[in-house]
Amino acid sequence: MAYIVVTNGALKGQRFEIQGETTRIGRRAGNDWVLDAPSVSGTHCEIVRIGPAFLLRDLGSTNGTRLNGERIQESRLNRNDIISAGDESFMIDGDDVPASTESESVAIPRTTVIIRPQVTGNAKVNPSPYFRKRIDNRKLWITIIALTGLAILVAAFFFLKYELSAVH
Repeated sequence: MAYIVVTNGALKGQRFEIQGETTRIGRRAGNDWVLDAPSVSGTHCEIVRIGPAFLLRDLGSTNGTRLNGERIQESRLNRNDIISAGDESFMIDGDDVPASTESESVAIPRTTVIIRPQVTGNAKVNPSPYFRKRIDNRKLWITIIALTGLAILVAAFFFLKYELSAVH
């Protein structure tokens, strides 16, 4: 079974099965796979099954169709090829999609790598506000409540001591 895996945006990671001989992709409701994005044309491109092979064809889209970063009009598809329709990108995969016949394989990025900047000497790197340690306000409130309670107890002690000494 051949399918498309979305590689960016809100639908990232979702799979869509390629059914039938032709799968049309675009923004209009009549397409087989509707991409609701302004950079995608009404009928943007199509994937055509020709025997055991798959063909990607641009259908005169405004922003073009790219295959592995290269703008195309029509091109043969291989497993793990990255297709871009406007700003949307997806990968073709599945057991019945032919593997590339090229001897050199192309690495497909599937993970995110965070590279920390090099820090030399006394230079300080300010972390992103999203990664700063959260201050635990509960300890502060417990301390304030405990001190307030202690102050009330001390005041009550001296008040009672004064009242008892005034009675004698």
